Amino acid sequence: MEYFWVVVIGVVCGLLAGKFFVGKGFGATGDLIAGVAGALVGCVLLEGTDIFGGGGLFEILAGATTGALVFLYGLRLSKKA
Repeated sequence: MEYFWVVVIGVVCGLLAGKFFVGKGFGATGDLIAGVAGALVGCVLLEGTDIFGGGGLFEILAGATTGALVFLYGLRLSKKA
């Protein structure tokens, strides 16, 4: 897995989530950190399931994007509760 791309995608997802999710967020730094953490978790989980066999850039993009957005959404839901 290329961690550079995972971090880059996590940062972008964190920035976008800060702009698109309605409500009070975690601030720019918090969204970036949560985006990167979610991207790492998403890629590790996707790599473990072996859904994509190649392990190329598409797998990294799909896993990092999904992981970051789900992680940030879950954090924001738990923050509201």
